[in-house]
Amino acid sequence: MTLLTSLCAFALLAAAPEGGTISITTASPEAAADYVEAFDQLFAGHGDRARAAAKKALSRDPNLLLAQALLYAITPGTESMQKVDAAAEAGASLPEAERTELAAWAAAKHADSEKARALQLKLVEFAPRDWRAHVYVGTTELSHGESSAPNRISGVRLLHESRSRWSLRARRASAEAARRRCHVLDQGL
Repeated sequence: MTLLTSLCAFALLAAAPEGGTISITTASPEAAADYVEAFDQLFAGHGDRARAAAKKALSRDPNLLLAQALLYAITPGTESMQKVDAAAEAGASLPEAERTELAAWAAAKHADSEKARALQLKLVEFAPRDWRAHVYVGTTELSHGESSAPNRISGVRLLHESRSRWSLRARRASAEAARRRCHVLDQGL
């Protein structure tokens, strides 16, 4: 199965559009960095830090739809659900990978796990070189009790290769722990 996963990943990379990453549409590079921090903090298990970073991103660019979707996806309530939906609808003219990420946030907020999962898998097809796409899928597979090691390891590797300011911190803080968890989960322990 590992060889098949590797072959599929290689095929996706070969067929990927130039760049193969998820765009972050904003006029502010700082807002984009804050969104990436929010995403990183959320999937590292730090919801409060993720909220703070998303709010910081929105203070720099109130129209950053990905930050809106992330913030309101992790905020309880039906009003926040409407805000996630509004962000997804407002992103209709954005690049396809970014629209897909917005739709995945909306589906997850509506607890439509099958739709969210399908969108996350589609996101990996659109952006096979983006660590965020792999983290989505790895997290979803983990919650479904499947082997998520290939996507989580790909996410950690791609994060490191991105050379973003978060790559070193994430590598130090979670790469080894993620590898250990993947090994334990794959061994069925």
